[in-house]
Amino acid sequence: MKKSRALFEEVAAPSAAPTAAPGAAEKRKARARRLAAWWFMGLAALVAAMAVLAGALRVAHPALSAVGWAPVVEALPPLSAEGWTAAEARVAAAGGSTGAGLQIGYWLAWARQTLVVVTGAVWLFGLIGLAATRALPRGAGLAALAPGAVGAALVGYGWWTARAAVPDALAPLADAPARGALYFALWAALLGLLLWPAWRFMRSDVALLQARRRRARGAMAWSGAVVAVACATIALGGLVAGSGDAARAWLYADWPLMAGHLLPPDAFSLSPGWRNALENPALTTFMHRLGGYALVVLAVVGWAVGRRAGLRGVARWTGIAALVVLAQGALGVAAAVLWDAPAAKFAHQAGNVALLWLVLRARFETAYPAEQSIRG
Repeated sequence: MKKSRALFEEVAAPSAAPTAAPGAAEKRKARARRLAAWWFMGLAALVAAMAVLAGALRVAHPALSAVGWAPVVEALPPLSAEGWTAAEARVAAAGGSTGAGLQIGYWLAWARQTLVVVTGAVWLFGLIGLAATRALPRGAGLAALAPGAVGAALVGYGWWTARAAVPDALAPLADAPARGALYFALWAALLGLLLWPAWRFMRSDVALLQARRRRARGAMAWSGAVVAVACATIALGGLVAGSGDAARAWLYADWPLMAGHLLPPDAFSLSPGWRNALENPALTTFMHRLGGYALVVLAVVGWAVGRRAGLRGVARWTGIAALVVLAQGALGVAAAVLWDAPAAKFAHQAGNVALLWLVLRARFETAYPAEQSIRG
């Protein structure tokens, strides 16, 4: 029998449906973009540190760059007299000297190679963590995978040239000058692939869309040319560095001429002719200097165009880029004239990091100018 309901019986109020907090989705997106930005920026800092260590190693003991290294078996440099004896034998077999600077160079090589492993681990586990927590921004998959592919190519090419049997047809790609140029080019590509998405993810999608409408087309074109010529000049510097002090004999330690000539008389002395562009220190040094001159002109003109764009951020960053290009040019002249000063050579090679970082930042600012108020 159905129970009758009391006239004044209290009835519980229906539970309210849960409502999402206002702006929760946007906050999650902003947090994901910040995490991705700092992950990319951290990787860029590690890659920059590797480049600085590589420059120090190239100045301190160039032969150790060609000595094989196993990250598990040789987690540390030799710690005993017997270990150093074996290390000296390996360096001598690679054609290097075994003087007093061997131990310092070995520790630099260990630090660089360890940093390679750390960078790879940060990339891999960072990518897995961002993907597992769904913190990777939408559309960032390719941007996250590309640095890993370039980094793997960089490490694989180094292993191939140092340990594998290189066929005669591919021998020019494994020679020291070509190896230096490819290393520098891949390093520049890797740094750019890390910095660009880092700066993008530091802003929201709406801010990027609004910034694109403020683009300074002329300044953007000039800044793009600066980046392209900077990368080419850095790669040409790899050809020069790969020639080695002994091969070059520092016959061109004068400026603005080279051995008293505008174009060295032995610039095309090798046969067949294409070998001069890769293996002839006279021509590679000449091309590197021409690239430096072109970079200075482009950077100064780009700064002048950026000043006329009417955007303070564009004017500021193109000006900073022009200043660092001029400073790097001065370091290049000092490294050529003071050929026996290791500090000058190291400063010039380490200056490539600041140069590429800042010209890329100027390029980003011209592509996505920061918002500015009318009052200034």
